[in-house]
Amino acid sequence: MELTDIIFWGLFWSLAAAQAAMIFIFRLPKDNNFRYWLEPAFTAVFIAVLLRLFIVQAFIIPSSSMEETLLIGD
Repeated sequence: MELTDIIFWGLFWSLAAAQAAMIFIFRLPKDNNFRYWLEPAFTAVFIAVLLRLFIVQAFIIPSSSMEETLLIGD
């Protein structure tokens, strides 16, 4: 599986889960206390997943190609 496939399917499943969660949240009555904490929690998790998928990732440096700035194994 190529990197573009991983990015595509990661985004696809993230958006599919977000859509399902939003449908569930918006079907709740507006005066429901469950909805008051579920909306911001869902939004925070969704933003964290998107940031983790596309912005911030951990990498292990397997070789000495960047030895001046990063050590092997960092």
